[in-house]
Amino acid sequence: PNLLRYMQPWESEFVDSQRVWAEYALKRQEANAQNRRLSLEDLEDSWDKGVPRISSLFSKDRHTLAYDKGWRVRGEFKQFTLLRSNPFFWTNARH
Repeated sequence: PNLLRYMQPWESEFVDSQRVWAEYALKRQEANAQNRRLSLEDLEDSWDKGVPRISSLFSKDRHTLAYDKGWRVRGEFKQFTLLRSNPFFWTNARH
């Protein structure tokens, strides 16, 4: 069997992600208008969709995810701002 038949391409993943996050924003607006919180039943169809996943909003470390947004990219581009070479580029300064 052809594996590509079962795998979703990145383009469709991004299009689906935009759709899912737009639906989430609409559902959140409706919930705020009705003065209630979103429940799992409201988001059940889009729980494991979107980039990042909708489920990450309800995970235990959601505050850490919001705080650390973009730290990998900052770390990658930091090497271009340093004037000297870094022999320990393979280590992580957070450990």
